[in-house]
Amino acid sequence: MCRLFVLIAALSPHLARADEPALLLPPSLGRADAVWIAGRVLEEAHGNHGPTVTRNGRTLGAANLEGARVGVSFLGRTATAVSGHDGEFEVELLAAPGAPFPPGPQVAEVRVGATRASAIVHVVAGDAPFIVVSDFDDTVAVTHVESKRALIATTFLMDAATQPAVPGMARLYSCFGVAGAPRTNPRAPARLPTVASARARVCSRSLATESSSRLASRSIRAM
Repeated sequence: MCRLFVLIAALSPHLARADEPALLLPPSLGRADAVWIAGRVLEEAHGNHGPTVTRNGRTLGAANLEGARVGVSFLGRTATAVSGHDGEFEVELLAAPGAPFPPGPQVAEVRVGATRASAIVHVVAGDAPFIVVSDFDDTVAVTHVESKRALIATTFLMDAATQPAVPGMARLYSCFGVAGAPRTNPRAPARLPTVASARARVCSRSLATESSSRLASRSIRAM
């Protein structure tokens, strides 16, 4: 009997953690005057143990937690929300008067009961000439979306550590973020399609030149 009590005492922290909700928090966007943070509350955390196919299956099949009270803190500002029937929530946090949010990636703290998690919020500078809205499948990551069999294999057998990226896309998107996007007429106001197109051409030429240089270097070394 004594050994049974010892075993229950040892397992109780793990059993308690299994009943605690979990948070799924994708990256969010915001401006200097306001940010929007969204996420999803699950009934319980399933942990990261087991093979990839098991972990992904548990995440995809996880039950949503409706009616959970969610608290969000971001650079001294706070807000609360209640998760909907699909477990999802969203809050808006306004910057304090005269204290705009600094541009760049920032961290928000999200809590549900005893569960705590962090979310990345990208605050876009007010003078940013454009924002890139991108697809993910076979644009950022190689997911084989046109093949049902390959897509299913990618969904269940790949994770963030093993999912292959589309070559060159990370460098291309990083190039978009470099300051100094050219304008056709510096005195004219920036027109977003013009600035974005010009920046895209500059980045594409730069990456193409870099790729050609690497190929040439490999050819020379092979000779």
